[in-house]
Amino acid sequence: MKVLVAVDSFKGSLSFQQAGNAVEAGLLEVFPSWPAHTLPVADGGEGTACVAQFLGGEIIFSQWQDIYERRYSAHWVLWNDTAVVDAAVSSGFVDAQERIRGGEATTSYGTGQLIEQALHHPRVKRIVVALGGTGCTDGGTRLWVLGFPPLPVDSGRPITRRCEHCEDPNLLYCFDGTY
Repeated sequence: MKVLVAVDSFKGSLSFQQAGNAVEAGLLEVFPSWPAHTLPVADGGEGTACVAQFLGGEIIFSQWQDIYERRYSAHWVLWNDTAVVDAAVSSGFVDAQERIRGGEATTSYGTGQLIEQALHHPRVKRIVVALGGTGCTDGGTRLWVLGFPPLPVDSGRPITRRCEHCEDPNLLYCFDGTY
């Protein structure tokens, strides 16, 4: 029997690797003849950059601001010609000891900073932003660091603005007709 251990992170307590190693160790203790392998898994949110790194991506370290606008060092992953930015890395939850005010005062500005840095990287042709695991409540409105105008707010009705540069009806924005 071969066993694949594929777990996501346990937010705030264990990374996917730590959780996977614990499961693998438990399996090997009970079934020592079963080879087990731990691989990262993500659903398109928190941990997606870890999967890209596992597949050969390169970690690119950057400066950013956390949800309270404190400066930190963070990272995104360059995988072939694609930048993978985990919103949870730059706008994620912080430990209870690090919280300095309520959720209404948090910001996604740091995610915009990482996207902006990826935009200027010479090898990046596409950017994937993995949404999930964020600790901010501004709905991404602080992404104005990228030069996007604010999205229209019209009393809860769906946003009707579409990208001016391309034909894709599913995009709200794109860069110079490419995405």
